[in-house]
Amino acid sequence: MKHTRRFIPNGWDGLEIRLVLNAAAPRLAAQITALNSTTVATGPQTRLALARIDTAFKNFSETYFQTLNTYLTPPNNTATTQFAAAVTQEVNVLAQNVIQVILPVTGSTNRQPHGQPPIQNLVNRRILAINTSSLQGALASAQPPSGSTKANDQLYVVTAQNAISAANAAVDNGVRILRLGAFNGSNSASHH
Repeated sequence: MKHTRRFIPNGWDGLEIRLVLNAAAPRLAAQITALNSTTVATGPQTRLALARIDTAFKNFSETYFQTLNTYLTPPNNTATTQFAAAVTQEVNVLAQNVIQVILPVTGSTNRQPHGQPPIQNLVNRRILAINTSSLQGALASAQPPSGSTKANDQLYVVTAQNAISAANAAVDNGVRILRLGAFNGSNSASHH
């Protein structure tokens, strides 16, 4: 015949202290929790991400205009197909750089209700989408036609500069939204 007896511990005396070694870098600050219990990015994470994002966009801008000069200045100003392919490749590299910068930011990979994680949403909508509100789409529409005049080319350059600045500002705002813990499906920054 089996008898079951309830075990009642006498206290914490029998438990040993364990030390867990971790090779990961120490966090810059404690996790901050917003009112709705969502972890949000810390101030140091946000500042570091913003600085790196600005550097990535600056590098992209320099590369873009070098590519523009290489493919679309006389006598090469008929290489529009090659220019479009090079720009697509450069935009994809920028997207990868932005992902690499934002990935360590707390909250960037939290899945949203009925939606994508903020990092995926931000990169897809503001950099990679084909519509004119994204960097890829805006640069495609700002490509000078082959054989364009120098004065006409300047208008396209200004349009491209504005598109790059707008995408940079949108990504910066996305990081700031992560800091506030307000990146969700109803937020206007995640839908444009």
